[in-house]
Amino acid sequence: MMALNASAVEENIKIDGDHGKLDAILQTPLVNKGQKIPLVIICHGFSGNKNEPLLKGLADSLQVRGIASIRFDFNGHGKSEGRFQDMTVLNEIVDAKKVYDYASKLNYVSDIYMAGHSQGGVVTAMTAGEMGNSKIKAIALMAPAAALRDDALRGNTFGKMYDPENPPAEIPLFGNVVLGGNFVKTAIDLPIYETAMKYEGEAYVIHGKADRVVPYTYGERFKQQMKHAEFHLMMGMDHGFSNHTGEIDHLVAEFFLNPPTTGNVAHDKLNRLNTNMTIAEASAFWEDEGDVTDLGGGYTKDKKHAYYKGKKIRNVQNLKDFYYKGNGYASDGMHDYYKGKVVERN
Repeated sequence: MMALNASAVEENIKIDGDHGKLDAILQTPLVNKGQKIPLVIICHGFSGNKNEPLLKGLADSLQVRGIASIRFDFNGHGKSEGRFQDMTVLNEIVDAKKVYDYASKLNYVSDIYMAGHSQGGVVTAMTAGEMGNSKIKAIALMAPAAALRDDALRGNTFGKMYDPENPPAEIPLFGNVVLGGNFVKTAIDLPIYETAMKYEGEAYVIHGKADRVVPYTYGERFKQQMKHAEFHLMMGMDHGFSNHTGEIDHLVAEFFLNPPTTGNVAHDKLNRLNTNMTIAEASAFWEDEGDVTDLGGGYTKDKKHAYYKGKKIRNVQNLKDFYYKGNGYASDGMHDYYKGKVVERN
């Protein structure tokens, strides 16, 4: 074990996966005897690994909030066993379920959540859809790469062209990355949204508007298809959230710290807004104002207004592009706001 600080440890573990042993890191805050804490399973993307800054940062952000995590390399990735060309989304779902089985046996774990970036977001959504919210209590999808099915149908993955009806056994992509033909064959008929929509737990979807690898509309569709999903569009951010990983990690960790409970939607939104409305008042309010999006940091918006901790922010010039920047600041693209008040742009 390697100490992170006085109250956390990292432990390298091995978990049986679909194509051999999976290399994983169990990161745990200080747990007192008899204490139960939640745990998040963190899934990386296509050709990625568990120690990318976005994912390592998320594990750290969770740990300081008293939440454990397991981040791991899928089969054929990083330090895990297996060949990359044998990897498919379907066998990555099997890997994720194996990690869930391991986590569920930890005696200090209460609830289990999942988070995934890019293709890991697709794996997260589909795994949750198959297992249900009785096992996976909440999920976070970071730039989920649902475009992978359309890429396969077009016969174009990362610019490499092939016949989708008869893909070769091996498809060289970039560097030493070689994609297997079975990935394409299974991706063509992959029921991504159809499976995700079966999930009835809370889903937090976050996507960069400047994502050129997977356009944000693919993330937005999860909001449209899933029963309890919220969608956050991050202005100016790309697929990997370059230069913004800390902000994304903060927002996702905050979601897992206090995920809303499914059931009475007005009650859930009331809790997220921190208002003093009654449930009846909140129900009437949202029926009139439309769906409310939680932007993070105490900021929310509906189809008419933006709010800070439930109080309407006046004179927002561009509500459509209003977003939370971090550290108490928000912007509508024309003005900046600090704790709900207009300030000079920084």
